[in-house]
Amino acid sequence: MENNIFKFATKELAQDAVVAWLANCYNFNSTKEIGEVFIRKFILGNDYENIKSIEIERSFHGIDIFMKIETDKEKYSIIIENKRGTFLHDKQLLKYVNRIKEEDKKIIVILFKSGNIFPYEELQYEMEQEEIKKEIGNIEIEFKLKDVQSFIDSLKLDTNNIILKMVVEYYQKVKIDNEKLKANDWKLQINKNEWNEFYNIIISKLKKLDIEESKNENGEAIGIRRPGGLGNQADRSNFEIQNKKFLEKSNKIISVERNIWGFGIDWKNNGQKVILFCNTEIEKRKDFHDFCQRTLEEKDKEIKVTGRRPTFAQIEISNKTIEGKSLNQIAEIIIEKILKLYNTVLKLFDLYPNRNNQ
Repeated sequence: MENNIFKFATKELAQDAVVAWLANCYNFNSTKEIGEVFIRKFILGNDYENIKSIEIERSFHGIDIFMKIETDKEKYSIIIENKRGTFLHDKQLLKYVNRIKEEDKKIIVILFKSGNIFPYEELQYEMEQEEIKKEIGNIEIEFKLKDVQSFIDSLKLDTNNIILKMVVEYYQKVKIDNEKLKANDWKLQINKNEWNEFYNIIISKLKKLDIEESKNENGEAIGIRRPGGLGNQADRSNFEIQNKKFLEKSNKIISVERNIWGFGIDWKNNGQKVILFCNTEIEKRKDFHDFCQRTLEEKDKEIKVTGRRPTFAQIEISNKTIEGKSLNQIAEIIIEKILKLYNTVLKLFDLYPNRNNQ
């Protein structure tokens, strides 16, 4: 099928439309079987409940697709979050669950990523599930992580429906492309338990450095926080730094809340980056940012001070540097770069000429 519409409809909104259309097929006699197969396999995951009704809304309270499904046994509120190359950010799912929770309905949360799912993203999803369960109390909730294969498996293949044929053809090609990428991406060869251990190594080593545990005015620990959700975008892992000395010096210059600073590790195909974030408006940090750029322009070519919010500064780590190394060795390299960024900015706080006039 050469003239496939999905060659052109490549955005996440197109994927939202595909999922919504497949479920909505149930509401029409001519496509009812397509919809029923999809709902049973992709959404409910069972064949023992008879579907009575389904309602579908797009972009409901920010949710990609929200559904209400009633069967002969249960009432469901369904959250479907669609991703292609990116992943979860900003505690999306917790926000969505809080917006739609009802005591009399079971919630199903489906995260569908059609691109490769990295093991550290699986870990993130598990962490977010635990956080949501603690937050919402006794409401019954089920989480599902769906990849492109599970999506294809939920489609009715023996049909003459031209739209469904296009969907099948397109996502089978996506699957093949994913497999090619997976074969060449070492990050996909490491299981989620190894990634979990990697993050523990990073955190334990940070605690032994100058970025030590500290407490806020209420006596609560505000030291290193492991990623509570591993990033703002795909291939990124974030760690907040809440070291007392760093924050106190920072607040003399950028007077904002305590938790604006953080480190990130960007795992990119063309090289890795260690990033220092300053999660505040560019205007609040502008003078200090410009001072850092001027000061480091000639002194240290490895550190790149940037103007993009929220990135403040970064150090590139080439693939050759980490090629063939264990996660423990990679953690050592990352710690070295984090420490360099941390100590450099800490010194610049003291050098900044207007720090006592803010």
